[in-house]
Amino acid sequence: MQIHQIAITNFIKLLRIKISSTKYVGLIFLFSVKYSYSELNITIKIKGEGKMGCCHVKNQCLVIRLPKEIDHYQAEKVRRECEQSFMKFIIRDIIFDFSDTSFMDSSGIGLVLGRVRKIHPINGKVYLFGGNELIQKMWEMAGILNLVTVLDSIEKVKEVYE
Repeated sequence: MQIHQIAITNFIKLLRIKISSTKYVGLIFLFSVKYSYSELNITIKIKGEGKMGCCHVKNQCLVIRLPKEIDHYQAEKVRRECEQSFMKFIIRDIIFDFSDTSFMDSSGIGLVLGRVRKIHPINGKVYLFGGNELIQKMWEMAGILNLVTVLDSIEKVKEVYE
């Protein structure tokens, strides 16, 4: 057991040196030491901004610009990009931008509800913006308007985002 503790201590010293020279904030250490071996899982999340495909993060807010049509294939693609953003950045709020979207099936509703389930436990908020009449009717019929906030102007989006 002592060998594992020494290895972990040395690794943390190396990590501190590397982290002190960069702008990483929000460091989470998860240690799992077992008798036969040691397993060290470290997740470093950046408190900053970045862009990944349809997702953009700034000020702990994830903006998801949705494609023209959201079907099962597109929803899965967006879901993967969201998960990558969640792994890389600290995220408190999510804005779904439906400005370019003209068609959405039930997988789009599932996409929104999945992010609601992910963000609500940390007291985050989910916002919807820019849906046409058909998409807004789908939001209403699905009952997600009780779980999210609809932003009706770009100024309100900027308030949340900045």
